[in-house]
Amino acid sequence: AEPWLAYFAQHNVRVSPERDGIRISFGIFNSREDVDRLAGLIYSHSPDRWADLEALFGKQGADACHAQVSSKG
Repeated sequence: AEPWLAYFAQHNVRVSPERDGIRISFGIFNSREDVDRLAGLIYSHSPDRWADLEALFGKQGADACHAQVSSKG
């Protein structure tokens, strides 16, 4: 989990260490763009783990994430 904690901190994403993983929480003030940005960061850091993104965000969410990352070059 430590590499992910450092990666998220580097990109100004606040997460919490939780047991052997990371806890990501959303609040009422978060927007869809915040969720898309998080998905994009996860995908950019581990594009070989596409199935994990689909499991986390569903196929439509994973596809939107991929499209967002692809559009940024």
